[in-house]
Amino acid sequence: MALKPVVFQEGELVIRKGDMGRSLYLITRGEVEILDDAGSPVATLGEGTFFGEISLLMSAPRTATVRANSYCDCFMLDKSDFTRVLRDRPQFLKSVMDIATSRYHVAVAAENILDEEA
Repeated sequence: MALKPVVFQEGELVIRKGDMGRSLYLITRGEVEILDDAGSPVATLGEGTFFGEISLLMSAPRTATVRANSYCDCFMLDKSDFTRVLRDRPQFLKSVMDIATSRYHVAVAAENILDEEA
């Protein structure tokens, strides 16, 4: 019950660079664009992918702006539930860490995430 459904319309901003991250998003239908500082798309994410994790992992502001490229059905997982899920599901923690490492070339110790108060 940790996942909350959320819908974004085409062109709607989902995440703004610099805002504090309080949630991660999983895309179930549609696409989002990752925008550079000039507002140009640099990557597209689609069904079955997630975004917003780096801010939660690093306890840092959002690193990019994300905009819905089409009508988007997503599930949102807030930080406290994210931490709980990572504790309960080590395989999900490994997947999130692997993706964060490949996307952002950062490594975060799992203990830092799991010990953190949500």
